[in-house]
Amino acid sequence: MLYSLRFRLQADKKLEKGDCLGPALHGALMEMIPESFVEQLHVSSVHPFSQYVETDSRSGEITWTIAALNQVAKEQILDRVQMVPEIRLKYKDVRLTVQERTIKYIPGDVFLKDYLMTDRERIIHVSFLSPTSFKQNDEYVLFPTTRLILQSLMNRYDASADDDTSMADPDVLASLENQIKIVGYRLRSAKYPVGGVRIPSFVGDVTLRVFGPQQMVNLVWMLLKYGEFSGVGIKTALGMGAIIVTGGDNRVGNDEDSTDSVARRNRKDRCSSSKASEESVQ
Repeated sequence: MLYSLRFRLQADKKLEKGDCLGPALHGALMEMIPESFVEQLHVSSVHPFSQYVETDSRSGEITWTIAALNQVAKEQILDRVQMVPEIRLKYKDVRLTVQERTIKYIPGDVFLKDYLMTDRERIIHVSFLSPTSFKQNDEYVLFPTTRLILQSLMNRYDASADDDTSMADPDVLASLENQIKIVGYRLRSAKYPVGGVRIPSFVGDVTLRVFGPQQMVNLVWMLLKYGEFSGVGIKTALGMGAIIVTGGDNRVGNDEDSTDSVARRNRKDRCSSSKASEESVQ
């Protein structure tokens, strides 16, 4: 099962521009769940949940999304916080009142059937909603590659799946890497503050084209749609690496962006900022 819980929140005071709520809400979340489960999370390298924050740049509306990747995380996290009336951010002295809550879930077998057994488009748009980064050879990587994206998603799937299904196969990863090309992007760099460190990262949009057999296309779709729950890259429990995945012929970097793409850029993590770059490859 995959689960997500989305809160629409109202702050009791105006937040400063650039206030990064992801780490603060992670801290509040840890105070609401059992201490024994928090201890388990501290010793695990890949967590069975993710969370991220979006703030509408026009209305100021705050949306907080928490996803659980298996039944245990759902019971230990989502069930404990689902009905809270408000969330207090102690170190910011801010109270966030819950205006609306929405929960959705997808059975694992239905999820796999929907993506592995249904033919999908070869052009895929990935929007990085919150600052995203990867680590390779103990260094932060500031630009997404198909290998880093898929490797992260495979590892997260294997670490959190309720069944014994395994995705992290080196041969499969190499084959996918050889059959996927980044054909467009609009990205900007960002710094994400975690524990006094500002992590180099990026936000924006990437367009992928998948070659190879249709089964490969479907597998890539499945992994990326899983990423809408798990996040991608590092620190997804602290608010990094949130993505949304769509299909279509328009490539980011062109002037023909969809209305949805523009709307998503208006809803962003308060931490995202800085330099932009874009390119479209035909």
